[in-house]
Amino acid sequence: MRTPAEPTSNTTLAVRQIAWPSWALRVEEIKEIISRLATHLRAHDFAGHDPYDGLSSRVFNKLPLKNWKLARLVMIHLNKRSPLNLRSILGISEARNPKCIALCASSFLKLSRDDPNGGHYETALQLLSWLLEHQARNSHDASWGYNFDWQSRAFFAPKNSPNAVCTIFAANAFLDAYDISHDRAYLDVARSSCEFLLTDLIVRQKGGLHFRYIPAQDTQIHNVNLLAAALLSRTAAYTGEKRLFEVGEQAVWFSAKRLREDGYWPYGEAANQAWIDHYHTGFNLVALSRYEMYSEDGQFSTAARKAYHFWDSHFFGPNGAPRFYPDRDYPVDIHCIAQAILTYLEYAAVDAGEKIASTLRWALGNMWSPLGYFYFQRHRLYTIRIPYARWGQAWMLYALSSLSNTLAEHG
Repeated sequence: MRTPAEPTSNTTLAVRQIAWPSWALRVEEIKEIISRLATHLRAHDFAGHDPYDGLSSRVFNKLPLKNWKLARLVMIHLNKRSPLNLRSILGISEARNPKCIALCASSFLKLSRDDPNGGHYETALQLLSWLLEHQARNSHDASWGYNFDWQSRAFFAPKNSPNAVCTIFAANAFLDAYDISHDRAYLDVARSSCEFLLTDLIVRQKGGLHFRYIPAQDTQIHNVNLLAAALLSRTAAYTGEKRLFEVGEQAVWFSAKRLREDGYWPYGEAANQAWIDHYHTGFNLVALSRYEMYSEDGQFSTAARKAYHFWDSHFFGPNGAPRFYPDRDYPVDIHCIAQAILTYLEYAAVDAGEKIASTLRWALGNMWSPLGYFYFQRHRLYTIRIPYARWGQAWMLYALSSLSNTLAEHG
């Protein structure tokens, strides 16, 4: 492992070169889609509904059912699975989501590199300022949570309570700002988020460690653990703290040892977390790649290649549409489309450009609205056309701005 140093003025995540096929969308077409998507988000003030915001229902919260776990799960999934948006009937308002804001901030920072005079940098700073003003409650360190109560199979998380995933994406947005501005205040925010991980989310057991999703609830979820390791590694590359690299390495070991023989991770290690899905696997792959990039620790590259091969060979249909689950073609979820673009960009295999182009063309033909946003899910017999802000629009803006940066870099 290298001895880290203070970043130089050009420190940034390395851009992976891809071969962009001649039949693919032109850069100008991609920029037009980005522009329309950004316009949609701005028109809604970066607020919106979310697949998991069912417990924000004013109707549901007047009922005693709100105190039962099963009822909470039914309420969430009723809203998530319905092809009709029931939220106006149920009293669920559009709202800003910290993870959505973080993804949009990172996206506009990327766009500012291609178009320094387009106002993107100023928009990003406004979004980061909002994040600073809307940190999670009851936490001494910089942390964020969802803007709604949330019931998972394993735990209940109250509105605005801090969690690993929201905090990690927000911290990375502040590091993206530091890359451009070199303002130490942004780095300090990300370092504070690392302290939240190290103080509230680290679990040490049997000589090893991993990171959990929320404080006081030990959930062994691989994307949470690997995303935390990647953030620690990235922050350490700026601050020079050997401890952050060492903890990150131990966290990666936890998940690397649990990669299944066929090359996949279940979502988590609990009996009710055994499913395998597209975008969480993509999270794992990108986090592993970035951990290796920032730490210059290549000992997990064999595991990463094995997992990448499983993801690449199991999670796509013959038409380029990403599968949510490896054994069925539907649903096709917009989050998986965004993650497909990001994962192929990260690993940049020989055919990555063709696969990104194929997936993006399918998305534009099947999940893009003439009104300038992406639909949620395509099922075999119907499409859920709800424009979820965090789940769809923010992730696609982030994926497309990453693609635009890469094509501009190597155009």
